[in-house]
Amino acid sequence: MSSGVDMVSGSGVFVFDSSGKDYIDAVSALFCATLGFHNERLIEAATRQMRELPVYPTALNRTVPVVHALADALSAAAPIPDAHVLFATTGSEAIETLIKTTWYINKQRNPKRHKIITRRGSYHGSTIFATRLGGIESIINSFDLTGDDILYAAQPRWPRDALAGETEEDYAHRLALELAELIDHTGAENIAAFLCEPVSIAGGMYPAPEGYFEAIRNVLSMRDIPLYFDEIVTGFGRTGKMWGSQTVNQTPDCLVASKGLSAAYQPISAVVMNDDFHSALVDCSIMHHGFHHGGTYHAHPVAAAVALETLKIYEDERIVDHVRDISEHWIKMISKLAAHELVRSTRTIGLLSAIEVGFRSYRELDFRNDEKRDIKRSVVKACMEHGVLIRISHDSIILAPPLIISKKDIDELEQRMTKAFNTILFSTA
Repeated sequence: MSSGVDMVSGSGVFVFDSSGKDYIDAVSALFCATLGFHNERLIEAATRQMRELPVYPTALNRTVPVVHALADALSAAAPIPDAHVLFATTGSEAIETLIKTTWYINKQRNPKRHKIITRRGSYHGSTIFATRLGGIESIINSFDLTGDDILYAAQPRWPRDALAGETEEDYAHRLALELAELIDHTGAENIAAFLCEPVSIAGGMYPAPEGYFEAIRNVLSMRDIPLYFDEIVTGFGRTGKMWGSQTVNQTPDCLVASKGLSAAYQPISAVVMNDDFHSALVDCSIMHHGFHHGGTYHAHPVAAAVALETLKIYEDERIVDHVRDISEHWIKMISKLAAHELVRSTRTIGLLSAIEVGFRSYRELDFRNDEKRDIKRSVVKACMEHGVLIRISHDSIILAPPLIISKKDIDELEQRMTKAFNTILFSTA
């Protein structure tokens, strides 16, 4: 039997366990419950589609109308002009589909272009190749997933990884030079794509330094290497714009979306590609007498119906505008928490924040046992005791609440987190 907590219901930004205790889920479950935990429109969309046609595959020249409608809506909302869409079920699966179709095209056009560049310490999923793409060495080694078809560039973590006296612009320029050297050493003719997140939670949630993406894109463009964005977390308003790529002012050649695509009410993901990529995919499929790729649950009609309704809600309720409007109140909360002795620094982009924790005084020496020495474990435990669910990345608390969060919810979150921080502080005094 599980020794964890059983969650049995939810409403808005709150979830409730089997004892009736409520929690503010400050990370939207797994950064996915963008519309909270009880949206009647999404429940009704799923119910309606279940009654009409609960299951039918998109394959063998057959699909259902709601899939066409979703593809059109997602294409229109995408940050890529003339976008085309290929559906999958999970984010991990969509990441692998993007790489698989890239290799499919390159097999005919540029057979040497096989290696993928990603950034160390990222997260792109839990399947075999997606895990390797993440570049988290401890996980890769624990599952024995080593290989030589992925190259790892530096994860931008300004100012943490800056050299002494290095400016933000100089730091971004250095990372671009390192990427250029990595590519040139390997040979640009061997590189299929560069894949990254607009901002990486697994990497510690460090917003890109000024000029970083412009410099990176210049390196890639000069070598004819496409840029792919993993928008699984950052898509659909999280960063204050509809897409994280828009926040960093870049237009990727392809991107992957999931999580917020259906507000996580149903499992669905998508590869969104530009017209050139799509045309190449079609040409290769003609050559091979069909596109031999698909899955039973790809573009599942119930998931598609929920995703389509999710996109309508984003528009009808102006969710992205709400994120921008409420960000000022959110930043005020983060600033208040930043003044606490337990907090070393904070970083925020939209409704996504990192709060780096660790004592700033002698109290760091006052831990009395192993549990108290593990500040991260102590923070998670204290927050949960005070009704807040968080995630930890490196030495930082990650906060990414449902996008529907209100000012009242933010004030309640601040009070609960302050109490949790005080619990740790006073227990070590």
